[in-house]
Amino acid sequence: MPWCSSLIVRRRGSRVGEPAPETRFEAGDVVVVLGEPDSLAAAEIRLLQGTK
Repeated sequence: MPWCSSLIVRRRGSRVGEPAPETRFEAGDVVVVLGEPDSLAAAEIRLLQGTK
């Protein structure tokens, strides 16, 4: 089964660490993820789409 995990979020030069499920990403955040290629592609799409 493919997997993907967020490892680190960097915000305004500070390391936020592993995000909690309720973490809301902000413009300019850098999200570092590790996972299988298919899962990484899906995570990228989801992150780029955002929520409204």
